[in-house]
Amino acid sequence: MKKLDSNFRGFDLKCPVLLLGIFIIFFLPLVTKGQSRTVTGIVTDAQQIPMPGITVVIKNSKNVTQTDAEGRYQIAATTADELEFSYIGFDTQTIKVGDKTTINITLLSSTTGLDEVVVVGYGMQKKVNLTGSVATIESKSLENRPITNVSSALAGLAPGVFVRQSSGRPGSDGATIRIRGTGTLNSNNALVIIDGIQGVMDAVNPEDIESISVLKDAASASIYGSLAANGVILITTKKGSKKKTVVTYSGILSQTQPSNLPTFVSDYVTHMNLVNEGYRNLGQNNIYTQATIDTWTDANQNPTGVNSLGVPNNIAYPNTNWGDVIFQNKVLQNHNVSLNGGAENISFLLSAGYLGNPGTMKNTELNRYQFRANVEAKVTKFLTVGTQTFASMQTAGMANTANAFNFLRQTTPGVYPVLDGKYGFPQAPEESATANNILTYLNSTGGVTGNQELIQLCMQTWT
Repeated sequence: MKKLDSNFRGFDLKCPVLLLGIFIIFFLPLVTKGQSRTVTGIVTDAQQIPMPGITVVIKNSKNVTQTDAEGRYQIAATTADELEFSYIGFDTQTIKVGDKTTINITLLSSTTGLDEVVVVGYGMQKKVNLTGSVATIESKSLENRPITNVSSALAGLAPGVFVRQSSGRPGSDGATIRIRGTGTLNSNNALVIIDGIQGVMDAVNPEDIESISVLKDAASASIYGSLAANGVILITTKKGSKKKTVVTYSGILSQTQPSNLPTFVSDYVTHMNLVNEGYRNLGQNNIYTQATIDTWTDANQNPTGVNSLGVPNNIAYPNTNWGDVIFQNKVLQNHNVSLNGGAENISFLLSAGYLGNPGTMKNTELNRYQFRANVEAKVTKFLTVGTQTFASMQTAGMANTANAFNFLRQTTPGVYPVLDGKYGFPQAPEESATANNILTYLNSTGGVTGNQELIQLCMQTWT
């Protein structure tokens, strides 16, 4: 006993008591806070009818349950937790648990989205009354996208709609659209209706679109018959307003350049040595003689000199980089201006757009001009007349790009591209006389193609 007393001699017993008090003050609330208990309750609607199948979840956790057939639920929660009650068509409610063990909730019907009017076949309908599958894309979803055609703009905006762009050539860069996959054995294109008239989707200026409705199933598209076998895309253009006149401008300036290009051998001496090496590896003789290789080597060392005929060395002994000749970095322009306004009995929308896409390959440029006028006037109390007029004009380069890359890989640096309007030909005596000058292939179809379109719809409404 004395030994025990000696061990605690000089030790103040007040210290452990003080430490114990601090521990109780600071840590006991945390322990209490972390203790969970069962919270129960009933979920009802505005008529106090119990609601089964309501999802009850502790916010920011995976602890979730549902109400039973009588609208009752129970869930383990702490005082700091928040319970979230949700169900389709009803407003979500969040309640903090606190010291409550019983939480009864009344969910109210949500009008958000259900009163929204969507465009369907030959009319408009509230979402709440729809029985078919319809996806709606508003104009705001298109505004922030740097697009030049409507079909590419649909990518990622509508569920069940597959969008794939297979070409980057200006004028042919529209996307392929499939609604819920392949539907028929022949054409799988969706039916496109523009302001009630069957048309081409990419003929519409994206800036003129008010909304796009995609009818995806038979219930929503049946009114169009067999034409709707692959779905229907309804495009509604903007109309005028009876407010003050508003002028709107939007534009895009962007640099277009090819990407992921291979590295081209532009030095003809290197090209000849590599070809000779390849033939030697196959056990065959060299194609190019050493004399030809030395001639090009000497000319490369004196590019400003001339040959025996007075032709500059850079022309007589070319080292052409066909990637630089064929491809180009240009500036794409897209300008749109609209005039929207009206008065008490008239409303109008006038818009004009210009698209200048030079393309990344020569002779593939596209210039498109578009104009739209949507005018509506109330003549009498029971008669409204109007017109929807659309005009388009475009020109496009006719470069033959179908197998351009196949021809590009067959080019040789020893061919000068073009001089004084004439195409170059092989200069080395060992080179085939038919060695490829890809410019002759690209320009084989020559010139430009033009397309003009005018659509006018006149309407009158009796009420």
